Amino acid sequence: MSTGSETLTQRILSRIRGSSTEEFIDFNEVKEEFPDISSQKFGKLISKIFPNVESKRGRDRSNWAGKLVQRYYGITWLENKENENANQPQFSSIKHLLPGDFIFLSQSENSCAIGFLSGIKINENRVMTELTLMKDGTWSISALGKTLNPKNVGVNPTYTIDMAGLNVVFETARNIRYCEGFSASKNSECAAKVECYKEDIKRVIKDQEQVVCRYRSKSCTIFLPFSSTNTYTCIACKEDERKCNYIEEMQDSLSGNDGKDEKNSQTEDTVNDQGDVTLCESDHKDLKSILENIFPDCSSKMSAFWLSQKQALERKPHGRRWNSDVIRVCLTLWCRSPRGYRDLRSSGLMILPSEKILQIYKNSVHQEAGFQKEMLKWMAEEAKVKNLSPEGYVGGLIIDEMSLQPDLQFSSKDGVIELIGFTEVVPESIVMNEIKTKKKERNLATHALQLVFLGLSGFRFPVAHFPTCTASANELYLLVWKSVHMLSLYGFQVEYISTDGAQCNRDLMKLLLPNFKSSEPVTCSFTNFFCNSKEKIHFIMDCSHVFKKIRNNVYKSGSSENSKRTLTLNSGHILWDHFKNAYVWDITSNPFPIYHKLSQDHFSLTSENKMRNYLAEDVLNSEMLNLMKQYKVSLGTVGKKLDSTIDFLENTSVMINIFRDSRPIIDHSDDRLRALRDVLTFFIKWENSVKKDTSIQNKEKFLISHQTREDIVSCILGFVELCDQRLKNGSSSIIPSRLNSDVVENLFCQQRTLHNGANSNPTYLGYCRTINSVVLGQSSISRKSNTGGNDGGTTLFQSEKVNLFTISSKM
Repeated sequence: MSTGSETLTQRILSRIRGSSTEEFIDFNEVKEEFPDISSQKFGKLISKIFPNVESKRGRDRSNWAGKLVQRYYGITWLENKENENANQPQFSSIKHLLPGDFIFLSQSENSCAIGFLSGIKINENRVMTELTLMKDGTWSISALGKTLNPKNVGVNPTYTIDMAGLNVVFETARNIRYCEGFSASKNSECAAKVECYKEDIKRVIKDQEQVVCRYRSKSCTIFLPFSSTNTYTCIACKEDERKCNYIEEMQDSLSGNDGKDEKNSQTEDTVNDQGDVTLCESDHKDLKSILENIFPDCSSKMSAFWLSQKQALERKPHGRRWNSDVIRVCLTLWCRSPRGYRDLRSSGLMILPSEKILQIYKNSVHQEAGFQKEMLKWMAEEAKVKNLSPEGYVGGLIIDEMSLQPDLQFSSKDGVIELIGFTEVVPESIVMNEIKTKKKERNLATHALQLVFLGLSGFRFPVAHFPTCTASANELYLLVWKSVHMLSLYGFQVEYISTDGAQCNRDLMKLLLPNFKSSEPVTCSFTNFFCNSKEKIHFIMDCSHVFKKIRNNVYKSGSSENSKRTLTLNSGHILWDHFKNAYVWDITSNPFPIYHKLSQDHFSLTSENKMRNYLAEDVLNSEMLNLMKQYKVSLGTVGKKLDSTIDFLENTSVMINIFRDSRPIIDHSDDRLRALRDVLTFFIKWENSVKKDTSIQNKEKFLISHQTREDIVSCILGFVELCDQRLKNGSSSIIPSRLNSDVVENLFCQQRTLHNGANSNPTYLGYCRTINSVVLGQSSISRKSNTGGNDGGTTLFQSEKVNLFTISSKM
């Protein structure tokens, strides 16, 4: 076994040697010898150590009936160390153990010099590599007057005086990589000014000779490490090459070269690492004149697009490079409508990247449960691209759940296969459940918990998602604080939390606001410990769900004894029959209905209709209030029975008008804030009046449910306190219509229909794979914002793992 101090290169050289192309090693054998190495890493390293190695697929020789494995031809195993160490040689006898391709040069009492003729010729002279072995176990390598410490190329600088140790030295000498300088400059005088050497280098690869004219820096390191890229140039030679190119450019500019002399001008367009194309002088002039004549007001992005079309026409499909702006726009179009993008690409009007290339870009950020640094970096990069104001980095956390299909599926990442579909929220909750149930078991996820950040300027981005079985309040509590902390690390500040009225969310509110009471509300805010200024975080129940719950309470209100509720206000009743009768009177008595939006769906509520936001708001808004007043007039003196219902509608209509208002609130004196406080006072007084009425025994029957009362108070008081906090500096504004769960509901809608094909409950693996498509396909700035939403979709940031704009595409 190898020691911990040995490098991977050292271990490979001590066990593997080059051989004929008929001999081979299976990767299964490599895995047994080196358990900690992957196929990809071994393939890259072995091709650098042994350039003549060929990789093919073949049957495992230990199990010919098994699957195909990777096979490497041109290498073989060295003999077993135990057999080699049986007769350990002495230092003085090293010269007798040299292979046939090595030359003995000299030997003293403490050192031994050995030579090896490489396959490279410089100026018709073969390069000799000289090895110096010391008796104390150290060794060095030199060539062309440069001495190298083996540690610099990834090999242990010490060796053992046995066949295994000597084989490492021999294999290193055989496979050491040499710097070959840089290509000959068009003007040789430039190379002379930076004092480079001109050489004719002949390389022998697979029995074929390649001769090139190169320049070498005086500071050339001669040797290249095994871990370097496939380049054959050291850092010193690259620096001199850059100097030569700079001198050439300066000479061209000073001589006033007009581009006709091909020796001193750039004749081909170049592409940098980001995929951006630099035009040669002639192409630049031609394209500039064409665009100025045809498109006088042509933008830089339009110019880049026409340039990409020119480059695509001149190159083969596999050699095309795409500008970053083109990739971003194509990603947005493809994610919104793959069929539409496919039709546009096949129309022949323009050349666009293939869907395979776009898929590579889209999947460069791997989606999995929990908070991912790559996702948060993408979010921060997107905010920079959109030039968000400081106010845009302040916003809220929208929390909601979507039902999933319980299922286990396999997912592969970097060659590792894992099971997807178990619940996975926070590690603390898993530990607590194990302690509580005294069982180590995992349940299949039935819901996906989604966290979305919504900025005050309209910036929206999904932060994280988790597979759950309806998250509990303690799990949500931990997630909220972790979300606030993680977002603060990337410059985002959470100032409100918005949820629906589910029981777990109300329990979360009680954990965050332990002293909260709907009859005596004090505050709906708590301190943000991750904010230096100790700003408050406000808990705001989603207004859309509040409206539906109010409507559902009225729907259950009737005058019969079997009715679940009989809402009573100021000695009068608020009954669902009042709403139905007003609707029937409107469509039967008026040739042109007063309230034309009402339909049978508003009053014949099915389980599906109860989920529609507009059906609830239509029976509680100002138009319904106007209809109810007109209906009261038509009833004459009997119409007094509608007074309580009209009082109720006057307050609910104010709530709906304000929370659906797209005008910003910019001042404390805004009438809408005063109106919301009046509505809050109305519901508090209603509750207290019924509770203090001694003649009413079952008080809950005459009130809307206590859950709905808590949600109303949280919705109104949390919003008003948020406005007070943001408006205290006089430079902020809040748009009421933006503070709701529409952004996360829109995400769920795309998950169910747009990307997973009319599937009301996709699996969690399908949910993960769709997130990137949703983010890229929608605008990162909500269309409800005052900054607009026509920004061409979300851009994909440049991941540290994948350089997103240097991939060649295939037509």
